[in-house]
Amino acid sequence: MIQGRKILLISPFERWPTLNGTITRTHYQYKYLSNKNIVWFAFRYGRESDEQGVERGIANSPRVLAQLFNLRFFQKLMRTVQREKIEIIFVSFLWSAIHGCILKLLTGRTLIIDTHNVEYYRFKQASSPFWPLIAIFELLAYTIADQVICVSEIDKALIQSTFKVPTQKLHVAPNGADIATLSDYAPDTKNVKKSLGLEPEQALILFYGSLNYSANKHAVDIIIDEICPRLRELHMNWRIVIAGAGAEDYFQHGPKKLPPEILFAGFVDDLVAVIRSSNVVIAPLMSGSGTRLKILESVACHRRVISTPIGAEGLERDVFGSSLIIQNNWDDFANCIANILDLDPEVLPGPDFMERYDWNHIFDRLDLL
Repeated sequence: MIQGRKILLISPFERWPTLNGTITRTHYQYKYLSNKNIVWFAFRYGRESDEQGVERGIANSPRVLAQLFNLRFFQKLMRTVQREKIEIIFVSFLWSAIHGCILKLLTGRTLIIDTHNVEYYRFKQASSPFWPLIAIFELLAYTIADQVICVSEIDKALIQSTFKVPTQKLHVAPNGADIATLSDYAPDTKNVKKSLGLEPEQALILFYGSLNYSANKHAVDIIIDEICPRLRELHMNWRIVIAGAGAEDYFQHGPKKLPPEILFAGFVDDLVAVIRSSNVVIAPLMSGSGTRLKILESVACHRRVISTPIGAEGLERDVFGSSLIIQNNWDDFANCIANILDLDPEVLPGPDFMERYDWNHIFDRLDLL
């Protein structure tokens, strides 16, 4: 990995709190890079995300379009690169690539782009008419970049075949988890359930993720329309808790009739406590790319995860042991949940899970220069 360098890390999202997988991944990138380097962190301004909360912070406007390009923000970045003799520009997520690419072209500094997803593919899956424009944007960004980081071998192959990026420019750094911290966490399960409105004896089935993300919205529709009715016929005394920011966005097209077993918790301050208090975590995802942090974090919390094949795409399933269960249809998905509710919720992943998916191990393996 990079040793003792001056690095400018640019993200189009707030630096805190970790509302989604992109913020979480960037948080651990910053934490790791700062251990061995001098890092300036440029990010989107938010109420809990300003320059006072981080050493050498540079805050962008909170406006969405400003994350693509903001002249004043760019001027701050340019002055920082020149004044501080920045050596490496590290772009975390594609939407910051315009800032990074122009800095690269004007200064000649090394540019590294961490993709998080294959964006054109994600937009195409969602039937967005903008996916061809996103593809052109990605092509230009990957052409200008010196190094490109992907989250899985699947994403790497897709980027290579679609954009003809040379193999030597492409690297894989999967998503991960702070495994030691998560596995040792011991919440008061009774109080956690009470805070969510559950009785102590009720089973807690958890789905979590930002509901501003279309793939997660679709997953919630599946939980309501497909999983809940089937599970009602198979098991008693359970609730499905849906946790994550953006519930108001999910309901913006009009009220939905919710089954009584469904509970929207919104953004949860201590998500790890909820995961550790759950009986099982579900990931009924039918679109998206990248790798799912929700699966990795839940397995690190010693909880089983039931997922669709798409939800587990890009993961090395053999290292999960019995912690990750893949189901191909909603009948089997619901049956699997019902069976797991009768088991001890605590389950250990395979012995190679930490080596493969702990954040520190991931970044240690990444040899960029």
